[in-house]
Amino acid sequence: MIKIDFSSKKVQLALRFFTYGVMALATIILSFLAVLYAMGYRFNKDFSFEQGGVAQFRTTPTGAMVFADDARQENTPSRAYLSPGSHNISMQLDGYRHWNRQVSLQPGQLLWLDYARFVPNTVKTTTVREFPSVIDGLASPDRRWILIQQQQNSPTFTLADVSSEKDPVLTELTIPETSLTKKDGNFGQFQIIEWSLDSRYILVRHTNGDVNEVLRIDRSNAAETVNIGNLFRLNIGEVHFSGNNANILYAQTSDVLRRLDIPAGNASAALVVGTKSFVLYGGDHIAYVAEREKVAGDPQTKQQVVGIYNGQETIVKTFGLDEKVLIDFTEYYRHQYLAIASNNGKVEILQDPTESAKVTPVEITYNGDIAWMKFSDNGRMLAAGNASSWINHDLELAHTSQASIEGNVANHPKWLDSFHFWAQANDKLVMMEFDGQNASEITDASGGLIASLSPNGRSLFSFKNNTLQSSRMIVE
Repeated sequence: MIKIDFSSKKVQLALRFFTYGVMALATIILSFLAVLYAMGYRFNKDFSFEQGGVAQFRTTPTGAMVFADDARQENTPSRAYLSPGSHNISMQLDGYRHWNRQVSLQPGQLLWLDYARFVPNTVKTTTVREFPSVIDGLASPDRRWILIQQQQNSPTFTLADVSSEKDPVLTELTIPETSLTKKDGNFGQFQIIEWSLDSRYILVRHTNGDVNEVLRIDRSNAAETVNIGNLFRLNIGEVHFSGNNANILYAQTSDVLRRLDIPAGNASAALVVGTKSFVLYGGDHIAYVAEREKVAGDPQTKQQVVGIYNGQETIVKTFGLDEKVLIDFTEYYRHQYLAIASNNGKVEILQDPTESAKVTPVEITYNGDIAWMKFSDNGRMLAAGNASSWINHDLELAHTSQASIEGNVANHPKWLDSFHFWAQANDKLVMMEFDGQNASEITDASGGLIASLSPNGRSLFSFKNNTLQSSRMIVE
């Protein structure tokens, strides 16, 4: 038997090194296991080691109970580590309708389920203001303001400030007569076009016989209204604000696309010729549909082209003259995306369409004619379809889904926020998620005019007949 003298300095030094070695090895092993744990690796039911994914939950309101395949998770906001594959996620909150969704999780995936918006079991709807008539309305990008048009031939609009959703303030906004052209002492017809991104200015078109006027109205001072056509001596067709700069417009004049600088009173030379339609993203990135001759000087060879203008033209795709072509343009995670829909129900989504090394387009098919197509505000979702059905493509998950609304639909679905649509069906205001799931009837509604959340999301404004109404989305 070998005797060890533990009082020996050599033995003590060896023990010390052995202990340090075990501690270092244990630290490495524990760190490695911690990394694996953070990456979602777990022992499953049959004790095999596999990488799962993470589902991140957030709800409006917060504090909802979360169940993954009937297993209780932490209340929102929270996260859960789940095995790869399909899972049924349900969330419940006292006083609200249940939320449910089937999801698919890949190994190592972080899946954000942060858009669940609960609807009260009983939605309380109150009248804000009754009008003699209402023909149109448009909410500002910050959702604080709603511009309401009561008469087609009146220069007076109603401006609703809904920042205090329990007590909205309504004022009159009248375009000065000096900014308008009368015929036989009468005004023509007015049409709301769009709000500026800073929610201060509105573009309104006034058509009076052969007179076509576009007006930029300052909601804080209508006396400063600018008649764009008179300023530039141009007949303005389609027109849009340039990003956050309400002093710059891009406008179609006849078939020519120009940049209009209001303070300088300067209109650019032609940027794009043959323009039929265009969409603008940011300050100067423009997607357009135009007619061009395939062979210069030969009108018989005309075709439609889809292109991008950002200082120079890039032709992306061509179509026949008889084809219906819709486009939309956005940016998501530092990539630009151009969506092109044609009348055969085919939708192509091109990533960074102006770059030389183009990514293969995503192609999705809708069973029918496409009447509308629109990216969500955050750029992640693209939806296209008709009044009662649509397809949705999620750029982040590369997933396409089909959706539909039952009943008599008054308007096609329109984005309420970055993940929800609103529509009017069977005289009810319906809110649903991007793919039609978790649809809920909110209140009686008519006209298909407008639905807009208040700035804090606690109320949902809509119209019933000629009445502006507010539906409480938070239980008190």
